[in-house]
Amino acid sequence: MAVKNEWGGHQSGEKAAWLLQTLVEHFDERGRKVDADELEDILLQVMANEFNAMLEDGSERIVAVQIMRLFEQSVRGETTFLEQLRSRPVKQSQFQVQAADPDCESSDTEDSENEEMST
Repeated sequence: MAVKNEWGGHQSGEKAAWLLQTLVEHFDERGRKVDADELEDILLQVMANEFNAMLEDGSERIVAVQIMRLFEQSVRGETTFLEQLRSRPVKQSQFQVQAADPDCESSDTEDSENEEMST
């Protein structure tokens, strides 16, 4: 959805390819030590930073768990889940994503840091 709608600008396709390469490299470096929580963090960060989108529907967890399942099966030489995913049509409406506000200059973290500095 983010690539199709070019939320990351005209380079959205390249950003998606970069995300894929980043995930592959993460698995290359960490192997079986990778867990779904790490993948969630990567997905959330990339979606926010590269596509200006804040995922608020839990879809990052769904995707992270699916990536882990694909990895675990591929290590065993299995392709069952991969084939299931390939044969399933993507439902655009199942994920709701809210675009981040690029004009927002402060965050809760910045506000709390400012409060600590003034005390």
